[in-house]
Amino acid sequence: MPLDIEQPFCLRLDALRRSEGLTFRALEARMRNNAATGQRSLSRSHLCALAAGKCRPTPEVIELVCRAFDGVQPESFVEWRLWQIQSLFDPERVGLDAAISEMHAFEQVSAARRVATRPAGRESRRHSRAAA
Repeated sequence: MPLDIEQPFCLRLDALRRSEGLTFRALEARMRNNAATGQRSLSRSHLCALAAGKCRPTPEVIELVCRAFDGVQPESFVEWRLWQIQSLFDPERVGLDAAISEMHAFEQVSAARRVATRPAGRESRRHSRAAA
């Protein structure tokens, strides 16, 4: 069954776990075995909370999950992609000038999108009422 990459992390994690027939205890052991040297793994209770959507995954958690499931890339998680986009606007990560530049580019695209999706004829009705 192909996994929908637009699903939230909780659904993707549970689908990955089920596709390999893993219990949360077995997933905990797999994650412990695949953690990088010195990296903390996730407890079974934390995995259950993530799969239930009771807590949000951090980028580090997503990386851990990807190591536990061969072939799964962090970019396949919508939350990961959102963090990548958010980091473009973070002055502490990219610098103030770069963050402002990204903000201006976003504003231009957003303004163009609003103009392109504005219903036709709406402006003329407002103006015709004002003229009457």
